[in-house]
Amino acid sequence: MDSGDAPERSSSVDAQRTDQNFAGGAGHWIFGVHRRRTRVNKDEALDIDRTCNYSTENPPTLSVVILTYNSASTIEKCLDSLVAQDFSDFDTIIVDDDSTDETVPIVLGYSSHLRLTVVKNGSHNIPRGRNIGLNLSTADLVAFIDSDDFATPSWTRVIVNTFIQQPELAMICGESIPAYRTGSAEAIAMIDTTVRDFVGRGVMRLAAGNCAINQGILPGGVFDEEFRAAEDLELVSKVQRKHPCSYIPTM
Repeated sequence: MDSGDAPERSSSVDAQRTDQNFAGGAGHWIFGVHRRRTRVNKDEALDIDRTCNYSTENPPTLSVVILTYNSASTIEKCLDSLVAQDFSDFDTIIVDDDSTDETVPIVLGYSSHLRLTVVKNGSHNIPRGRNIGLNLSTADLVAFIDSDDFATPSWTRVIVNTFIQQPELAMICGESIPAYRTGSAEAIAMIDTTVRDFVGRGVMRLAAGNCAINQGILPGGVFDEEFRAAEDLELVSKVQRKHPCSYIPTM
């Protein structure tokens, strides 16, 4: 973990961040490492509607989808943690919601380190962005990590191995460890936890920023785009009625 600008790590609050706080700058979640990459020209990057740096004829085992919006202050550390994965048969799909900062140039600077697709969303609708990522994926397995999150080096391997060992699973999710930059960020995280404790009793704990979907069982866009917030909780409550899901603490 890079502690240069990160706040004190807290394990005492079991918090999950809902996506109404997506890239809001109040705080972020830590599960990873950090290195710097080269940036490209911002003007050129902002003209891109979609770019892909690899052939899709040989689909990867896993796609990792990241939603971004003015995420320049956090996206490098997120992508660094993907570069450091000990399982590398995955591609990374960035769905950018018309960022006006350096987010896209930073992302494109990873083209020589990750199999990378960048596409614009522009709807300012988070579940819509998640569905765009799902529909662009050529892999059966799709994982989500938010732009202000970090992944442990074994994250992708744990996801793939879990689905191999339990192919009947439609969805899995893992733990998120909060790292707070401000008191308000801690309060938001605690509220999110309370919402899940009361609204989600009997429902698998799910944070869309650390979950994975088996598209062999749940094909296409599965997030309800009418849910501007808590789309993850809505999804898992719907899916669990028909398919097995699992919480994976090592994920």
